[in-house]
Formats: sequence, C-alpha cells, structure tokens
Amino acid sequence: MKPQLLLPLLLAALLPMTASAQSGEGEFPDLFNTSAAYDMLAVFPQADKLAEDPFFTGTLGADTLFLDRAHRIDSVVRPSQLCNLYSLSGGSKDDPEQVVEFFASFDPESLPQKVRGAWIDEICSVRDELSYCLQRLAQAGYAQYWQEQVRPCLNNAIEQYRIAPEQLGAIHQEITRLAGGQPLDATGSRIYILGNIDNAFALLDETFCCTPLLLDPETARQYRIDFMQVYIHENLHRLSLSGELLDMLQTLYDNDDFYRTHEDRARAYGEGGNEAFVVAAERYVSRRLGRIDDKQVLDEFLVYCDGTHVLAPIVYRYLPDLRDGESFDGFLRRLFDRRIRPGKVESQYRRAMKKLAGTRKSEPTAAETRSRTQNP
Repeated sequence: MKPQLLLPLLLAALLPMTASAQSGEGEFPDLFNTSAAYDMLAVFPQADKLAEDPFFTGTLGADTLFLDRAHRIDSVVRPSQLCNLYSLSGGSKDDPEQVVEFFASFDPESLPQKVRGAWIDEICSVRDELSYCLQRLAQAGYAQYWQEQVRPCLNNAIEQYRIAPEQLGAIHQEITRLAGGQPLDATGSRIYILGNIDNAFALLDETFCCTPLLLDPETARQYRIDFMQVYIHENLHRLSLSGELLDMLQTLYDNDDFYRTHEDRARAYGEGGNEAFVVAAERYVSRRLGRIDDKQVLDEFLVYCDGTHVLAPIVYRYLPDLRDGESFDGFLRRLFDRRIRPGKVESQYRRAMKKLAGTRKSEPTAAETRSRTQNP
C-alpha cells in the first residue's frame, strides 16, 4: 500500500502510538481492536527507541545483546511476517507470554503446507534471536509497559475515529459479490490497530493490522491517506485465488517482457504477484460506491508503486463484465484466457489507460445501473 512509502516519513514527526481496545456499533461491534501480542512482535524496527525509554532503564537499555539480536531480526524479517505466523497459532492476542511460548516451541513442519515458504525459512533463520529477545521483553515488563503507555494512546485514536455502519455494510456487500456471492468469514472485519507499525498488512486469519496514523483526520487530509481505501484493499486480500490463476500469472511473467519488467519493479516495493488484482478491485469497489471519481482511478494506477502494476488498469477495465454469481478468481481466469496473454499486455495496458485518460468513463455506481454480463 502507499502508506508503506509515506508513513515512515510521518512517524518521525508524530507522537508514537501503541495500544489495544474495542469499539464500534451495530453490525460491526469489534471493528477496531488492539493487541499486545502483535505490538510486541512489531517492536524490532524500533528496538533502539524502546530501549531508551525510561521504563526499560536497567533492563533492555543495559542489554547490548538484546539490541544486537533485535537488529539482526529486523534485518531478516518484517513485523507482518511475525504477526502472520503468530496468527496461525490460535494464541491470545493480548498475552505477550503466549507469544514467548509459541516462538520458543513452534514446529515449522506442523504448519499447513499452503502457508510454508521462504518467509517461514527466514523466520526460522533468526529463531534463536527471536526466542531471546521475546523472553527479554517479557522479563523487562513489556506487558505492563504496553498497558500503561501504549494502550491509552491507541484507545484514544480509536475512540476519535467515526465510521458509519451502513458504509461498512455496503463495502462488505461489494466484497461478497466479488467472492461469488458466498459469505466470507465475519472475522474479516476485525482490525488490529498497532502502535509499532507504519503501514497496514493483511493476516492469514483474514484480519488485518493497521497503523493508528490512518485514523487521524488531520494526517489523512494532509497526506491524502484514506483509511477506508486501506480497509477495502486489505479485505479484498480475503478473496481466494486459485493455483490455476497463479500459474497463469507465472506463465505471463515468463513470457511477456513488458509485464516482467514492471513486475520486477513492483516486487522491489514488496508489492508484486497478485497485488495488481487487489489494486484494480479496490478502485472498482470504491468507484461503484461513489467514493472516488474516474480521475482518482487513473491517478492511482499512475502513482501506486510508480505505476508498476500494469495489469491493474486492464483488470479494472473489464471488471464491469463480472457475471452474476461469478467469483473474482473465475473472472480473472476468464480474462487471462481471452485478454491477458503473453505478448499482449503492453497493448492492453495502453488501451485501458487511454480509455481512462480520454473518456473518463468507468463503472457506474451500483445505484446507477446493473452489472453487465457479456464476455470480456
């Protein structure tokens, strides 16, 4: 997401926030939550600052081994990886002691095959460092520190944010439509506001984590950071994509120079793979709901990760042709069969961008028309 590029600059200028609470009304009573466990796992990029806090004088501040190992962890893994692994444990999100126990004893072989990969190997490569640092954090009283100094800041940010339940309902209706009409897990609406991150990321249990900076209206106005855009984007990551579709994407990468060149640049941002599909779907949903206009759609495709997601405008162009009851995955596979083929990406991309720039006509809002059903 764009916040990954913008928010590190903001953190230096704004008060650090970190905490846990629940709020919300009606259909989404637990929309915002906090997690001492996730905040603890996200602390390593800020280990030096934490060690300098008066609360940790004589403990972490005097432990050079803790800082050396925390720096090593930060150089190898991201907070999103650690939080994702812990989300699979079923452990408490509010108990740092359970975090210590999990990372001291977890067996990578016990993980579902579908989630194994290089990211698990990276975590395992710093397993000893993680075990030491997490244990030291717990011994130094991180749970108390979080309750006294982090949680109040996060609760304050949560309590000041206002969102209409009907707005959330409309968003979830659109996402369910892209799922092919099948209800998604209700936990997808849960958001963990963490004080130790400067971005937002989805978790494997269909929740996601978000910086409190996105809840600040003044910050949102000043830097054009839209929490609801992030909310839609991260919830769209809940949509299932088949192995067949991912194979099609790999074939495209292997055989289309234009796509491969841009995809390599997108991966350098940490935003490659299926991210272009999510970007296109977010613009589509936001446009249907009347949250944005055509110019904002075009601008997003031009600036998101320096315009490297060349599949996004192509997908967006044809999304109005989503059939009733068709899943996003089924639509994309159909689009790959008919339109997104090796050697054709550049021409399809330029055609889609020209249409957006020239006619500024995209999908009408849901209230304006019914979805079209012709083949792409």
